[in-house]
Amino acid sequence: MPIIEIKVEDQKVKDLLKGMQDRGENLTPVMKLIGETVRRSVEKNFDEEGRPPWRLSRRALYTDDKTLTHTGRLRKSITYAAFNDRVEIGTNVRYAAVHQFGYSGTVSVGQHTRKVKTRDIKEGKKTIAKGIGVVRSHQRKMNIPARPFLMVQDEDWQEIRDAILDYIARPRGGTHE
Repeated sequence: MPIIEIKVEDQKVKDLLKGMQDRGENLTPVMKLIGETVRRSVEKNFDEEGRPPWRLSRRALYTDDKTLTHTGRLRKSITYAAFNDRVEIGTNVRYAAVHQFGYSGTVSVGQHTRKVKTRDIKEGKKTIAKGIGVVRSHQRKMNIPARPFLMVQDEDWQEIRDAILDYIARPRGGTHE
């Protein structure tokens, strides 16, 4: 009886598994993709004035501006940092947390100047600033509703999953065969 020998050439499978293992040890590139996905989603939150919609600010009610976009500073400050095991997204703007989580309470307002139609600042008889008034320091009650802008939307999760699966399953050459 003849002996039948079957030899499996599995180098491609070994290469694929080795590539998956290697990529699983360095997830920074896929974390960058996730960071960019979330950053774009936050941009869309600003475009649509919240998802779900934010309560409009007083300023936005009476002007053509959108809520949280008067100067664009907060929106432009959104950045992310990718690491091997996570991605961090946020802002260094001091007032961001108030808008993200809301605030109700009393704050101290320091003395400052402001434009006032009927006042001038004088030194003796000489006017040194026309239409400027001095506001004394005082306490002010504030109630700012939460307008969460740093949110991952349900629609983003599929894109994040796809990016992870594509990264892990990509063959060593970088493209699918």
